Amino acid sequence: MICGYLANFNKNRIKPMVRKYCCEKMLNFFEVVGNDKMRSFAPLDYLISYYESEKDIDELQKLKKYTEKYPLLSILYKDKIDGILSKI
Repeated sequence: MICGYLANFNKNRIKPMVRKYCCEKMLNFFEVVGNDKMRSFAPLDYLISYYESEKDIDELQKLKKYTEKYPLLSILYKDKIDGILSKI
């Protein structure tokens, strides 16, 4: 239920800092909303893009560790995060 409310804040028209905060909180709910048929996880997509634009290596590495806890997210995002980290 809370994740559904937070998802309303993951829109382009929302201020970036508010959107970032909500996406960070939504990471806590992946176990609830995640399933094997997912092709992406919107909060993670946004955070990766945000931290890439900020060139925030520490936060990208934290996201990489987060994805390693979940095999599906690791498959979907490991190469993307590694590619960004190698460019920065």
